[in-house]
Amino acid sequence: MLAVTAVTVGALSLGWATGLLSLPWTHDLDRQPSIKPQEMPLMPPEGIVPITGRIDDGIRENVDQLVNPVVADTTVLRKGQVAYMTYCQPCHGAKGVGDGTVAKSLPIPPVDLTRADLQAGRSDGSIYFTIRHGNVIMPGYAHALTPEQAWDVVHYVRTLRAQ
Repeated sequence: MLAVTAVTVGALSLGWATGLLSLPWTHDLDRQPSIKPQEMPLMPPEGIVPITGRIDDGIRENVDQLVNPVVADTTVLRKGQVAYMTYCQPCHGAKGVGDGTVAKSLPIPPVDLTRADLQAGRSDGSIYFTIRHGNVIMPGYAHALTPEQAWDVVHYVRTLRAQ
């Protein structure tokens, strides 16, 4: 009798640990909204009043008219590097060539930021707008980076060159 009870308890424990046996509320977090790789974060509902103010960066068609108000110096480059390593490095890699740790799992690889044609062909405003608002496959980081931080990252991205 003791052996049967031990086997039953063991089987139930194994079933519970593997998820085969569970209570209905133990899977509540399995079905929650989440941000997948290369997916834009959810925007707040209409009519919400932000407590920190709203920053209007304009529209994508006018990005070349955006002028970088931040003057590049060592402090700005250091702050830009810290923000880059936090938000950009997982996909674009430490040197900007698109070999970050997350890049391996993405269906479309991140752009190589060291390419000469990208460095010469994109204005500071274009890079800034992409950082803040994303593009077809890159999520925007306006929710995480202030405009000044994004401009700092633009200056840092400009230091990345093909070697």
